[in-house]
Amino acid sequence: MVYRIGFALLFCFALEQGMAQPVPQVIDEVVAVVGDNYILRSDIEKEFETLKEQLGKEFVHDSMRIDILDQLISRKLLLYQAQLDSVVITDEQVDAKMEEKLAYILNHFGGDEKELEKYLGMTVSEFKVKTRKKMKEQLLIQEMQGQIMREVKVSPAEVRKFFNKISEDSLAPVPAEVEIGQIMMSPKVSDFAWDFAKEEAKMLRERLVSGGDFCFLARAYSDDPGSSGKCGELGYFKRGKMVPEFEAAAFRLEKDSFSQLVRSEYGYHIIQMLDRRGESVNVRHILIVPELLPSDLMETQGRLDSVRNALLAGTITFEAAAKKYSEDEYSAGKGGKMMDYQTGETKIPVGNLEKDVYLRIKDLKVGEMTSVVTVRTPDGKEVYMVYKLISETAPHLPSLETDYLKIQTAALEQKKTTALDDWLIKSKAEYYIHISDRYVNEPELAHWRKK
Repeated sequence: MVYRIGFALLFCFALEQGMAQPVPQVIDEVVAVVGDNYILRSDIEKEFETLKEQLGKEFVHDSMRIDILDQLISRKLLLYQAQLDSVVITDEQVDAKMEEKLAYILNHFGGDEKELEKYLGMTVSEFKVKTRKKMKEQLLIQEMQGQIMREVKVSPAEVRKFFNKISEDSLAPVPAEVEIGQIMMSPKVSDFAWDFAKEEAKMLRERLVSGGDFCFLARAYSDDPGSSGKCGELGYFKRGKMVPEFEAAAFRLEKDSFSQLVRSEYGYHIIQMLDRRGESVNVRHILIVPELLPSDLMETQGRLDSVRNALLAGTITFEAAAKKYSEDEYSAGKGGKMMDYQTGETKIPVGNLEKDVYLRIKDLKVGEMTSVVTVRTPDGKEVYMVYKLISETAPHLPSLETDYLKIQTAALEQKKTTALDDWLIKSKAEYYIHISDRYVNEPELAHWRKK
């Protein structure tokens, strides 16, 4: 097997490009060349430091540098093929992935951009410039890898053959699992609250137009926790990054001008243009969010209670009710079934359940529902839920009868890995690969040497 560490580990953009501890200073040198691409000794050291951060220093040893070089050669071979095939990765794709990764990293710093910049030793803008080329290369590699694996399928016969090859002693027990249905309703803000928020935003805009200090007013009144402490400033962004109403108003503004009141799903915004740089703008805003009233909460709870009563009376099925009433877009289309985001399956190991969900369903019998309960979402919003225990299975050894989908997934992954290995074996014979004297005689790299 060529893949000993795995691509997922080596695609850890955040750590590799700035989140890891400083790499020890080494005299750099080219340690391998693949087609037109080269690998530096410092590339190995960056990956090595990443592994230490991810796994812990006690689990990482010096010989892993050879495994890392093995992986880097594989990646460069995929990159070279992508370059030869003129695989297209657009600037928009790179921007989107950069923003996704930065949002993930920023979340570990509590959303505090200044703290992140302090840790990185550079501004977010500088970080983007520094890592952009590497991000594009990673996307090219992933696309090439996807093209190789995309058409791989497994037949039922292949699934059975895969499973029958596993000795009983090697079968890992399947943990206790449950299927849970949910129906979610979120309170709707009343027209009265929207009108009140509009009046407050209107008065703030009048103060700004009359010369009021935007920074002071943003800090004092804005309901956007991510920007209020920064005088309302959002930083540079391109089209497609903000909600449509906000974006349309922002891009129409001239430097230093104020927008009219802009209503979005979040509330009323007052936007000021700070700067325009090419296709990007930097604005600041004040957001006034309409408040939910106790009557709004009671009305939503009452609506969900009515749905639950209909379920108990048998006048509608849970699946139909979820599709018709639930506001959770991920589960509503599946008849309300929750999904395990680690596996993509609706059968969820009990150990993977969020603590709050587990406590709600732990005493239910199959087919029973909870009462209407209040749940706070990750973004702090209050919603109402009804949970149903659809099925549960005790811990057991896997079988084709009870765990076909899991076995099918494992068989497919093995076949994909084999397809990728076969491609690498074929490609290494066709393209130029040179390994420096420092590493060329390492046994783990012998498979790269041409016979």
